[in-house]
Formats: sequence, structure tokens, C-alpha cells
Amino acid sequence: MKSKMTDKKIEYVIATHAHQDHIAAFVGNKTYGGIFDHYKIDNLIQFSFSATTSELYGDYCEKVETLKANGTHVYDAGTLVNEKNNVFDLGNNVSFKILDQKFYHEASKNENNHSVCTLLTQGNNNYLFTGDLEEDGESSLVDKNPDLPHCQLFKGGHHGSNTANSDKLLNKITPEVVCICSCCGSHEYTDNIENIFPGQGACDRIRKHTDRIYVTGSKFGDNYEPLNGNITFFCENDGEYTVHGSNNDTSLVDTQWFKDNRIHS
Repeated sequence: MKSKMTDKKIEYVIATHAHQDHIAAFVGNKTYGGIFDHYKIDNLIQFSFSATTSELYGDYCEKVETLKANGTHVYDAGTLVNEKNNVFDLGNNVSFKILDQKFYHEASKNENNHSVCTLLTQGNNNYLFTGDLEEDGESSLVDKNPDLPHCQLFKGGHHGSNTANSDKLLNKITPEVVCICSCCGSHEYTDNIENIFPGQGACDRIRKHTDRIYVTGSKFGDNYEPLNGNITFFCENDGEYTVHGSNNDTSLVDTQWFKDNRIHS
């Protein structure tokens, strides 16, 4: 980030929901601090509900109050939608919209469903980010956004989980490229190979639309390694786009991991 944010300012930050893997980098730790400590934040858009009681979440809330005191505009997604103040113009024919979904307005038993959903539009191109939204949330996202468009890019839901990336959403957005932030082969959450991210069911549903699937990381034995690595989606003037991984540009379906661990046609 230091190489990109040379003015030490971030105009917009979106905190999707209160799980550790989505807010820890904002908070940091006592030794290094986090993004909220090292950068001036102009605008923070965050989740409307949380049932989290973790110490980390408490630290997050404290730092958000500090941001407010220092001039950061803090919004919650539900209020933006209710007030019809949910479209942000970034200039150069680029804008983003906070999309409505029912768990901005009612609590869910699943913290993931509180995820803030964002549609970034560049000219005629559309890029969708849904955090860790689960199937119920995805269903409401489609219902509440009947004009949800075809998407050149979809950040795969909930790290490529089988409990997200539903047919209802995918059939609506018909993605051309899907980028997944997860670690192929990690048993952190389950030992069931079909459910390890990216899940068998998620892969099957995504592949109805595209084989251009890219994943950040992998685990072989005890070693964590990049798969595609840092994934860059680049498009200039809403025309042709490229997808590049810092490690390689190989689609998931062409990797040895996929051949060894996923049933595929």
C-alpha cells in the first residue's frame, strides 16, 4: 500500500462486516498499528449490524470513533440506502454504488450476511464485491436490485465458499472473470475436501459462466504459497481488460491443485 498511497490518504474505505479477517488490518496491533493508524481516511462505509463481541471488534469501534473525531465521514450501508445517498462518483467515468440487501435492515444469525455489497462501474464495465454474503443475502441482493447488471468481474463470494456463489446471483450477473481471495488446500475451517475453499459446489456453479477463475493462495503440505498471488484486474477507459497474478496468470481450472482436488468436466 505504501507504493500506491503516497499521499498517505485513502478517500474511501469499506468495512464489509465484523469478522476478524475483514477488520483486523484496519486495527492492527499494539506494535504496528493498522490502516486506520497509518492513513488519513476521508470516508468509511461500514456494516449496519453486528453481533460480534470480540476484543478486536471493540478495538475497531474505538478506532472508528477516533476517525470521526479527526474528521472522517462514517456511514453505515443501510442508512446510505434508505436515504438514497448510496452512489459515489470517483471521476473519470468511474463510480460505485452500495447495493441494498435485506440484512442492512434486519439482523442475521450469520455475521457474514451483514456484508456491505458494492458495485463499481467503469463506463460500461461492472465489478461486483459482496464480502462474505451467504446464499440468503445473495438472494435478497438480486431481489432488491432488479437492474443488477452483467459483470466483467466478480470477487467470488465468501472466499469461494459453497454457501455463497449461488446460481441465483451468478445467473443474474453472468460474470466473465471471478477472483477469489482464499487459500486452496487449507484445512483451517474443514477437513472435507469438497468444502475447502474454493468449494466444489461453488466451482461447479461458477464454471457454468466462466473458466476464468483466479485464486490468491494455496497450501501444499505445511507450506502456504501464492497460487496466482496478488491479482490485478486492469482496464483503461472501460475497454479491454487484463487479469494478472504476481505469481502467475494461470486459471484455477488449469492448476494441478484443481486437477487433483476437484471433479471437473
